[in-house]
Amino acid sequence: MPPPTPDPVRRRLWALAQQGLGADAIAGAARLAVRTVRRLLAAFRAAGAARGPDYGRCGRPPAYPRGLRELALACRRLHPGWGARRILVELAAGHRPEGLPGPATVCRWLKRAGLAPVRRPPPPATPPAGEPHEVWQMDAAERTALRSGQQVSWLRLIDEASGAVLSSRVFAQGVWAEVGGPAVQQALRQSFARWGRPGALRVDNGAPWVSPGDLPTDLELWLAGLGVALYRNRPRRPQENGTVERSQRTARDWAEPELCDSPEQLQRRLDEEDRVQRDLYPSCGGDSRLRAFPALCHSGRGYAAGAWEAVCWDLEAALACLAGREVSRKVDRDGDVSLYDHRHRVGKALARQQVTVRLDAARRQWTFSAGGREVGRSASGLDAESICGLRLCRRPGRSARRTRAKRQPTA
Repeated sequence: MPPPTPDPVRRRLWALAQQGLGADAIAGAARLAVRTVRRLLAAFRAAGAARGPDYGRCGRPPAYPRGLRELALACRRLHPGWGARRILVELAAGHRPEGLPGPATVCRWLKRAGLAPVRRPPPPATPPAGEPHEVWQMDAAERTALRSGQQVSWLRLIDEASGAVLSSRVFAQGVWAEVGGPAVQQALRQSFARWGRPGALRVDNGAPWVSPGDLPTDLELWLAGLGVALYRNRPRRPQENGTVERSQRTARDWAEPELCDSPEQLQRRLDEEDRVQRDLYPSCGGDSRLRAFPALCHSGRGYAAGAWEAVCWDLEAALACLAGREVSRKVDRDGDVSLYDHRHRVGKALARQQVTVRLDAARRQWTFSAGGREVGRSASGLDAESICGLRLCRRPGRSARRTRAKRQPTA
């Protein structure tokens, strides 16, 4: 540890500060680090004058009761999940508070004994795509102002392997939350019809592709029925969708929405710039993305809106996606739980208790468990029409109807 700054130097620093010099100028004149000067000046300002070194914390470390360190290590070995503060709570039962070390000391003891907690790495992200149409990145831009003053939003699809823009769909709503799942579904259908179905879509944690709850959205179930997986980025990691995130900025620069008077005009500008970025722009060693990646022309997994989807969409694949989830619900006072805004009977005997809910895909039933045993079943009511039409949450349950009735003024 470096020695403390001497008193004469401290008084000189304070005198220079009184003359109006800044920390950088004072540090240059005194030949000290700027960080040191700023720290000392902050202490001087708080005290109102130059202060000498604080020797109150110098000296030998305090002597703790004999065996306290071994007792802390024994607590850790007996309870691997306990941290330093939890161990101190246990030690405080038999020792005076003034005789206990701080959490930093206990952490140091644990580290030296090889008992420090192991930092768990975050779950690995889905590996990036290696071939065209293996993964599409999808992202929305909102509150984009036109020359007329109207705000619009758009949905952008990027092929992850090649970086080529596949489509950009403009919506007249400025706030993305107002666009809704059906409009997004229609935009995806048009892209599937042009490029074929991808292997997966990579999205952030926003609506409508990811629900704020714990069940898959009807849009995710519709994609599962088409054989298209949905990869979610980990929270607060936009770099995992970095290709489409950077492309959003390029779209604003190239299409120049501030020079467009209507969403239709902006749509034409985006279509043209997407074609230039994909077919003409020399981004791959002098070649365009379309020329450098011949497989970009089509994924080879066909799609056609209308009759094709009605025949080829797979309900079992959608139910299998849902059957992999296990959620928790609290039974209300009437003995019901809510799933996709529909009420399902569990029984008044379990009122105000937590139950675990899973889908039995073979029987198309919700199963309810409590304490490790099954306590009831209920028909799921899931079918191809409600999922493909994105109508799983369109019919409010009893609680929603009650809330709506309370808000209506009485005659």
